[in-house]
Amino acid sequence: MSELDLEPIKERVAKATQTGWYREDTSIIHNGFRLAVVNVRDDGTPLISDQDLIEMRANADLIAHARQDIPALIAEVERLRAENAWWPIETAPKDGRLILAYVAECQDLEPFMCIMAWHDDAGWCADELREVTHWRPLPAEPSEEQ
Repeated sequence: MSELDLEPIKERVAKATQTGWYREDTSIIHNGFRLAVVNVRDDGTPLISDQDLIEMRANADLIAHARQDIPALIAEVERLRAENAWWPIETAPKDGRLILAYVAECQDLEPFMCIMAWHDDAGWCADELREVTHWRPLPAEPSEEQ
């Protein structure tokens, strides 16, 4: 799966009206204007089945909440991308905290990842030939439910 380009989505969100969206029965209302209407018979009953009405209400809820939901989802995607990014080793904490380190290839030796911590007397030590180039925080430990 390729990485989702958030910029076009963020542009559409920025251009959309910030407030005033809600659902009223099967209609989407924006600042007092009804944007979607279900046709009804003379007696006021909808011209669609009960199941269709249920689905239309669910669709209307989805659309009405998109103004709040989409920015929240964008923020979560950006947070996760930052959390999972590799950073130059120069930016790693040197306080004894464990990190996931990327050790570059050297000569015929393959690159690898390992857990390590900074040592004041030795620095970032992987082995005598290779250099630690990048790091990222360790993931959280599994919870009891996992």
